Amino acid sequence: MNKTEKLAYIAGLIDGEGCLGITKVQSKNSLCYYERMSIHMKDPQGILLLCEELGLETKRSRINGKPYYSAYACSKKLKEILIKVKPFLQVKQREAELLLSLIKLKEENPRRTIWDGKRFMGTMGISEEQTSIRNKLYEECKTQKTMRG
Repeated sequence: MNKTEKLAYIAGLIDGEGCLGITKVQSKNSLCYYERMSIHMKDPQGILLLCEELGLETKRSRINGKPYYSAYACSKKLKEILIKVKPFLQVKQREAELLLSLIKLKEENPRRTIWDGKRFMGTMGISEEQTSIRNKLYEECKTQKTMRG
């Protein structure tokens, strides 16, 4: 398989077996949104090809006594992957666009670490406007999943 064929195959794995999503986490002082990709399969062959091509680790686990193989990506690594496979996605292209939008927002408007010179004091949150935009991306991503059933 050439590079283009591999990326098309990987996009098919993500479309069929993968999950692209945004996780919303409420901590004590702030609301965080995390972009993620996961894919789980019984047959290791597809996962091994995906991991080798994209530079991910293969995770092995058991569900109901049967082996499962998984791969995960988030943040910068996920951005690299989505840019490569997005042109080939057929089913989850909108989710890929939403995740890339979230990643871009986070790069342009990062949380700021508060340091008093001696110790970590926490992080400064993002503006209400940024929170609202990120929540809209989260809600649309959820809607995309719901529409497919």
